Amino acid sequence: MEEYIDDLITQTKEDIKKAQKRLETLNMMKSQISISNKTTTVREASRMLGISEQSIRLWLRSGKLRGRRVGCSYMIDIDSIKEALAGK
Repeated sequence: MEEYIDDLITQTKEDIKKAQKRLETLNMMKSQISISNKTTTVREASRMLGISEQSIRLWLRSGKLRGRRVGCSYMIDIDSIKEALAGK
């Protein structure tokens, strides 16, 4: 029984390490996308514009802001935010 528990602990530790590596890779890819395409997140856009994240998503759907879906998130075009600030 003790050996079985030790095996479970070892497997769990390995799974955690794999998940951490995947998360690091995804975060790195997300930051590279953001830097290379001059985009930002919904959270950052809401801070820049002083409106809620929900409003940012509504603006994206209505076309008031330009952005694209990346998985479950949006990446918003920085120039689109600048235009929205100028028109505010």
